[in-house]
Amino acid sequence: MKIQSKKISKKPFVIAAAIVSLLAVATLTYVYALNGNLFGWNNNNTSSNDQTATNLDKPTKEQIKAGNDIKNQNANKNNSNSDTPPTPVSQSGSNKENVEIIITAKNQDQGSGVLQVRAQISAVVSTGQCTLTMSKAGQTVTKTAGIQGLASTSTCKGFDIPVSELSPGLWQSTLTYENDALTGSASEVITIQ
Repeated sequence: MKIQSKKISKKPFVIAAAIVSLLAVATLTYVYALNGNLFGWNNNNTSSNDQTATNLDKPTKEQIKAGNDIKNQNANKNNSNSDTPPTPVSQSGSNKENVEIIITAKNQDQGSGVLQVRAQISAVVSTGQCTLTMSKAGQTVTKTAGIQGLASTSTCKGFDIPVSELSPGLWQSTLTYENDALTGSASEVITIQ
């Protein structure tokens, strides 16, 4: 017995491939040549209503001067919120550098009867000691605290002083920090109620 094989025509496959190719070329032409704007598409993600253009010309002398003035103003600001602390300054007659200390909080909590004093050291350190000395009319209260290093500064671990140790009124307060290489201090008047 003889098996007959049917011959399959290649014509429909050729026509289908030609149609798919034509559609692909038309789509690419639309997207790239016409920027996709015919049907409201926008392939560069900018609004068609946006009329601003980027000026790529060289800056003028006035623009350069204005930019440099802003840079200098920012460089000269002493901003305590900056990520970069001030550089410690050498003290004359001492082998230690002076570092800025900022008293960041002095809160009297009436509920717990505690005075909370917090301070920031403008250097990243992990050793040393903070000392808070409070004086008023012959009375002196002295407390010490350790150091906590942070990402761009450090802090005294804090002082929680029972208000029962302090009489009401104005207290002259001096907070000092010292380690083998650095020293610094800050003074403020704290009112005890």
